[in-house]
Amino acid sequence: AFLLSDVPEKRIQNDKKMKSLYDTRSKIVHEGVTEITAEAAGSAQWMAISCLFAVCKRLNNWQNLDQIKKWIREQRYGMNNKAS
Repeated sequence: AFLLSDVPEKRIQNDKKMKSLYDTRSKIVHEGVTEITAEAAGSAQWMAISCLFAVCKRLNNWQNLDQIKKWIREQRYGMNNKAS
C-alpha cells in the first residue's frame, strides 16, 4: 500500500485488496483450492508488477532489503521508529 500511493485513502484501498488477495493465496496453498476468478488472478498480477515497478523507481534510495524494510516502517510508524 505504501509503495503504490501517497494518498491515505488509496493506501487503505490497496491494503484491503492485498489482504483479500492474500486470503485467496492462503486458500490455494493451505486448503487446496484450485479455482480462482480471472479478476483475482489479474489483480494479483497487477499488484505484484506495480510493487516491483515502485521498488525499481526507488532503487537510487535503497541498496538492500533492510533499507526497504526501514522505509516501510517509517511510512507506517513515523520517521523516528528504530525497531527492526
